[in-house]
Amino acid sequence: MMSSVHNNSKKFPAVFNDLNWYRSNVPCMEACPVHTDSGRYVQLIAEGRFNDAFHIARSPNPLASICGRVCAAPCEDACRRSWIDEAVTIRPLKRFLTERYGSESTKPDEYQRLISDQVDVGCQRPWHLQQLPKGSDRGSGKKVAIIGSGPAGMGCAHDLAVLGYQVTIFEALPLPGGMLRYGIPEYRLPRGVIDAEVATLINLGVELRTNTPLSAEYNLQTLRDDGYEAVFLSIGAMKGRDLNIPGHELDGVIKAVDFLLNVNQGYRVNLGKRVAVIGGGSVALDAARSAVREFYTPMEEIEKTAEAVVNQPAMDAARGALRSGAAEVHVFSLESLEELPSAKTVQGKEELHESTLEGIQLHPSWGPKEITGTDRVQSLNMIGVTRVFDEDGRFSPQYDESKTMQLDVDSVILAIGQQPDLDFIS
Repeated sequence: MMSSVHNNSKKFPAVFNDLNWYRSNVPCMEACPVHTDSGRYVQLIAEGRFNDAFHIARSPNPLASICGRVCAAPCEDACRRSWIDEAVTIRPLKRFLTERYGSESTKPDEYQRLISDQVDVGCQRPWHLQQLPKGSDRGSGKKVAIIGSGPAGMGCAHDLAVLGYQVTIFEALPLPGGMLRYGIPEYRLPRGVIDAEVATLINLGVELRTNTPLSAEYNLQTLRDDGYEAVFLSIGAMKGRDLNIPGHELDGVIKAVDFLLNVNQGYRVNLGKRVAVIGGGSVALDAARSAVREFYTPMEEIEKTAEAVVNQPAMDAARGALRSGAAEVHVFSLESLEELPSAKTVQGKEELHESTLEGIQLHPSWGPKEITGTDRVQSLNMIGVTRVFDEDGRFSPQYDESKTMQLDVDSVILAIGQQPDLDFIS
């Protein structure tokens, strides 16, 4: 009987997909720009193996301590747990680990074990720290110049230094960090964390030259003449975009990037009591929240926003305005509430919720038409928006001329996008 079953049994060919297919079935890891094996370190935390979990979080990410606080956390958006109830809070768990073993902890050199020891780092990729030393003779002391000390420049400097290159970072501003320091408010990213990450680079042998901008006199050719064999441009997007409507040149109209740059350098920006922020991203929210900041103590705010820190421009500007003493802050966006850039992620939704609790007033589906005033801003005229994108998803706003709003304001913050300043290239 058994023989008969065996003779009639069918054979099916085994199919083995490539490695990328299997990785695509771990959506949180694939959503991460550096493909951190977040599921593995979350599991290890649950088992109480914090040290092992840190190694997995740190291996692919030279700025893990910073990302544990301000990463947009696409891993949480992709988390399959959200199909049941809510996504796993992956980013706060990373912060939990870095506060014990990261650059800001009492064990800032723990990452060195990834270079010297054979430790489990989960699913590995070629850029993981444990993999880089295998080619550490690649650099052989060759000189590389990195222009800009923001996250891209810091990450590049870290990996090149591990690979044996002689790295120099040229930073135009007095302190390193780029938009991490000068664009993100301190209540979201404590400056001590940035300093600790920079210290890690210095300990790896990276040279840092601040107050050293490239110019017509000291340019890319000068770097070549100084023996640098390669140049990595990581200048960021620290130049705000203009809004071409009547009144944009009036006193009291300020770009969100410039506002945050001044606030984060400790300068007092007098916005008045009523502020309008134009933009639907995260810089706008941060600027708005910063404008009312004098009503909170820094430590209270750090604790309040520990679970709601996103790097989205428009909202940064709005929250910044609140922290500068404005009593009333309005955020206007072309997009509807569902289309807002800051509402498309788990972390962004939390940021919006925190902003409304702080008193920021959101006005979706409104576009700026005119800023009025004699020498200084007096009011902002808005027009209703019926559509932002066309049928093909391209930016093509349409307006309802019959729907208008006028708001008396003391200042207008423009948070409609950023671009790099390339004037130094020659």
